[in-house]
Amino acid sequence: MTSVDSVAAADPGGPPAPRPSRPAALALRALRLGADPRDSADERARKSLLVAVCLLVLPAGALWGALYVAFGEPVPALFPWGYTVVSVLCLAVFARTRSYRFLRTVELALILVTPAVLTLSLGGLTESSGVVLWSFLAPVGAVVFVGAGRAWLWFGGFLALLLATVVLAPVVRPDGADLPEGAVLAFAALNIGAVSLVAFALLASFARQRELAQQRVEGLLLNILPDEIARRLQEEPQAIADHFDEASILFADVVDFTPLSSRLESRPACRVRGGTTRTRSRAWPWRCGSARRSACRRRASATSSSGSGSAPARSWRASSGAAASSTTSGAIP
Repeated sequence: MTSVDSVAAADPGGPPAPRPSRPAALALRALRLGADPRDSADERARKSLLVAVCLLVLPAGALWGALYVAFGEPVPALFPWGYTVVSVLCLAVFARTRSYRFLRTVELALILVTPAVLTLSLGGLTESSGVVLWSFLAPVGAVVFVGAGRAWLWFGGFLALLLATVVLAPVVRPDGADLPEGAVLAFAALNIGAVSLVAFALLASFARQRELAQQRVEGLLLNILPDEIARRLQEEPQAIADHFDEASILFADVVDFTPLSSRLESRPACRVRGGTTRTRSRAWPWRCGSARRSACRRRASATSSSGSGSAPARSWRASSGAAASSTTSGAIP
């Protein structure tokens, strides 16, 4: 006999979750920008991650422009500021149209091209403190938002722009930017640190989304299949056909489950039923009958009478090809 009352009592309603603070609520609302009720869970996650990347890079554009103006380079400052303005406009269009492809394409193109043009305006890689590193975020983002196959095109574009800046920078601005040596080193440190931060945050978020998706898939499989079969399907996605010299089938019921289910909601009732059934199937290896057969498909059907005092009646059928084999039924104490 299994005590189901103790299992049911272990699922009390907990206290309500605390409400997020105002900054956290604003951040969550911003990440839901462009959300569509028809989106799948994966599409919502990708949209939120893309918006998060945009919001991470926006302050960098405004800050870099202000620093270039402070060091007497107003023309190069126009490019990071221009990126900031265009990105804000793209987010506004995205909030209205909810077009993920539009925002993805425009943002990746801006991230790819803007640092290269800024490098040209400053006179080269050294004078710009390697600001072209920001362009590397475009192929990294393409891996996450576009796919690994098409991301190679973005990586090729990055290499082409890098080569173009090296060749054309002395032609576009032969004298180079006259920035203090300390400012050049500071910009180099900022470029390396900021690009590393954004790339790490992007990849970590993407990996977390993959883990959650894998957990959902595993949970779905484990809800309908045994653990061993679910693992085999994930490792070897093919038809499973095993040979068993002997087979044991156990039919068990939960004592007083009917009156208990009338007092519980659907989710706790299903959890109690599923947990006790798995426990019994592992703990009571009684043998009802044995047969030698190659089993490719087994079907189990269980029917119970609707009377309040009648005992349930159950049957089991096994088939191999077109032939059906009979089984021995017996009462289990």
